[in-house]
Amino acid sequence: MKIDANEISAVGKAYGLMRRAFIAVDSSYCIVHINLYAKKIFGFKKSDIGQSLIQVWEEKGLPVLIDNAGKMHKKFRPQSSFRQRQWKKISARVG
Repeated sequence: MKIDANEISAVGKAYGLMRRAFIAVDSSYCIVHINLYAKKIFGFKKSDIGQSLIQVWEEKGLPVLIDNAGKMHKKFRPQSSFRQRQWKKISARVG
């Protein structure tokens, strides 16, 4: 599925209204969009757009995102069984 910059911005604003962080990344894990709520809670800046999410995340001293197996760290995965089934459909291997 392909969406344009206006749609990404609209989704980011909608997530912000629900007090949810929204960080859009491209296929090479470079940041494309950060909503205001994500900027507030994680300390992102406009200058972080275009940089690698993993690199920026580590520079901010935030918890590890990716584990040694190349998957999203278990701390960030959903805990309920329903959410785990949904997560398996969207999680991806890095690398």
